[in-house]
Amino acid sequence: MWALRSIGILYLLSGLWCALNPQVASEFLGYMLTNVGLSEFFAVYGGLQVGLGVAMLIASIKTEYIEASLLFASITSLGLLVFRLIALVRFDASEGIVAMVILEAVIVIVLGLQYRKSIQYKV
Repeated sequence: MWALRSIGILYLLSGLWCALNPQVASEFLGYMLTNVGLSEFFAVYGGLQVGLGVAMLIASIKTEYIEASLLFASITSLGLLVFRLIALVRFDASEGIVAMVILEAVIVIVLGLQYRKSIQYKV
């Protein structure tokens, strides 16, 4: 439960930062965007992360949702980590991207361990 709440808060805060200040947030990741690019960054980075964060927070309140939410969040975060790692090899990476890879790896480990713990109690 604590993992979903903590990571949900991280996603919520990150999404709000991307939504409220997309220029600074995108430049942190190495993007130099036009207004059209900022619009998409705002929607995808802001909206998607806020949505994920709120979903994790709500799911952490209902005991019957925790296991499925941990699995979903683990798979989503693993996908982000894998594609960030591929991007490091294929493209130039800013310090912000490297920091996101490290953060995403920690998130995957925490969520994975919490999911494993949640299914062990069922056996």
